[in-house]
Amino acid sequence: MDIKELAQKFIEAHKEAWEKGTFEKLEKLEDPGIVQHSVPRGQDTVVGWEAHKKHIEQARQTLLSLDWQYLTGEGNHFALSYRLRATVNSTTPGAHPPDAKEVRYDYLYVFHVSGGKIDRIWYAGTTTYT
Repeated sequence: MDIKELAQKFIEAHKEAWEKGTFEKLEKLEDPGIVQHSVPRGQDTVVGWEAHKKHIEQARQTLLSLDWQYLTGEGNHFALSYRLRATVNSTTPGAHPPDAKEVRYDYLYVFHVSGGKIDRIWYAGTTTYT
């Protein structure tokens, strides 16, 4: 499978996980020890497939819209843009302004692939509360 095809499969599997709560396709694409790095804030690093799945399970009920766009890929790397709109999760005190109703994420993701699976992700972007 070429890198663009893998990226497209990731987009479809990720969307299915968020929208339907089914994770089988996403799990097949990610290494069990996957590491996701938030740039530059290292405290947001997520380690392991189960941690990624748990994050989606906890946040998916807040989803309003989700859009991935393929940007480029070469060798064992590809890049996607990511836009997500969600309702603010009021169970996370201090994580957002108290009067916020919605949150929007506009991010750039860079993926590394090893052995046919995604094993590293780096992401950075803007989070906006309204």
